Order: sequence, then C-alpha cells, then structure tokens
Amino acid sequence: MSFFHFESFWYLCGIAEDAYIRKNPIKGYEFDLDSASLGWLQHVQPILMELIEKEVRIRPHTNRPHFRLRFFHKDLVTELWEIKEHPEIVRRINPSSQKQYIAGFFDAEGSATITGTNQPMLSMYSTRLDKITILTDLLDNFYIHSGVYLPEGRNVYQLYITGRDTIREFAMTIPIRHPEKREKIRLYNL
Repeated sequence: MSFFHFESFWYLCGIAEDAYIRKNPIKGYEFDLDSASLGWLQHVQPILMELIEKEVRIRPHTNRPHFRLRFFHKDLVTELWEIKEHPEIVRRINPSSQKQYIAGFFDAEGSATITGTNQPMLSMYSTRLDKITILTDLLDNFYIHSGVYLPEGRNVYQLYITGRDTIREFAMTIPIRHPEKREKIRLYNL
C-alpha cells in the first residue's frame, strides 16, 4: 500500500525531518518523534492512527522533559525514508500536498520569533541546502518570499520569512498545526 495519495502523509513527511527514522534491528521499522509540545503531538497522533490504522500513544520521554510518539510500521517508515532521502519528489506532488509538507516541516523544524528590531520572523532549519532550496521554491509558487542564510561557522541553513504581510500570507496559506507556533504568529497582530 502506498501512502503517497494521502495529504496527511505529506504533512508527516515534513515532520519526519525532525523524527528519528530507522530500521530497528530488534523491533523493525521505527518512527520516533519527541517534542516539548504535548499539544502538537496530540495533533499528530490522529494523523498517524489514520495512516497506519492502529493506536499510537503519546508517552513522556524517558531522558528529558519532552513527550514522545513512537511506532513501528514497515510500509509507512519506508515511504517516509524515501521522501526524506529524495525530497525532490515533493516538487512533483499537487499544490495542496506541498502545503502540507511545508506545514509539517515548519511545525517540526521551524520557529516564530521577534527580531532585535521588533519585527516578526519565521524560520525553518536544515543541514541540507537542497531541502531548504525546495522549500523556498515551493513558497515562491505560493507567492511567499523567503531568504536563506548560513550563519558563519555553522552547518545549519536557515530559511527565513520576514515582513508582516508575508508572514500573514504564510499563515493563511500553509496549514500550520503546532499550537504554540500558531499562537506566536497570532500575537504578531497581523
């Protein structure tokens, strides 16, 4: 069974950028996502249960004050791994699924902050420039301007979105689910 036709799968592909995905030598194909935000994981949980058609529980993380969603599923983990390794596939999916991918990426690897000049800024991060380039191209297709920055001495690229009008467009176009990030954007009084 392929999950490619589910829009929620593409949201999960974006999330997978921050998840631990591997073939566990004992238990099988593993997806492990942790977050300090219980509310966000509670948004992700039903998506997973819809896709794999079995219960997925949120548990406290054993090593830090986070929560954890972990499951084993060969078909889903294999397809998530394929997209994670070959993100150019996202260029060929429909625009609605692309929005889901961007939302998942932002919810997992993004931030909403205020700059030193009191301007709102959204950011997404990756060590892979190809993924950041794909995101900027997709955002351009939705008329959302972004820039890319590589801080000196670091290997993590930052895609950034500034300007209240541009952030407003992002928030209206991309279906963000992370409750704390949605609230920060709302507080920008866009």
